[in-house]
Amino acid sequence: MGSVDSSPTVAIAYGLGEGPAISRRLREGLAEKGYALIDNVSQADIVIAHSGGIYSLPTDATNKVVLLVGPSCGRRGRSLARMQFNKVGIDLRFAVKHRRVGGWLRKSYHNAAYVTRDPCALRAMWRVAQSKGNFLPALNADKVAVISYKGDPWSGYIDAQQVASNEHYSFIEHNGLHDDLWTNPQEYISVIQYLYES
Repeated sequence: MGSVDSSPTVAIAYGLGEGPAISRRLREGLAEKGYALIDNVSQADIVIAHSGGIYSLPTDATNKVVLLVGPSCGRRGRSLARMQFNKVGIDLRFAVKHRRVGGWLRKSYHNAAYVTRDPCALRAMWRVAQSKGNFLPALNADKVAVISYKGDPWSGYIDAQQVASNEHYSFIEHNGLHDDLWTNPQEYISVIQYLYES
């Protein structure tokens, strides 16, 4: 973990079909604010877990701050394929409406590249998502914030029981799309700064 004299360390736990090419803007924003990026989520001061990345988090790590963004445990229905199909449809409609189809195509290309590069990771994450159901991970971090998106097939339906059983977590409902973390990272960096410094 980082000390008081060093830059706080940040690790990103990626979801399905995600990786550094998709998180470029977030990583650049974090570096500009003085955060040091590392790969090991167990040793980071701050962890950002997006979507299915929540399933890769060690529950015994002692991070200072964990930000669960669009956690895929807030889904309604049991079919993971249907959830993904709905998510892609929402993204495409938004891209067409706001004339961002080029950006959507680039992101989709990277998603496909990450999935085809490591199909075993796809199967493993899919299995864990099915077996864990709609439950947030139990984490030992000092502060845990959960950002869900209204109407998001993956995170928009975190039920009251999950909120009640994780009373030490902070819950934030957001109007953005599931992948907003990657396209508008400054909001999330501000949340991290607030949690880390408070």
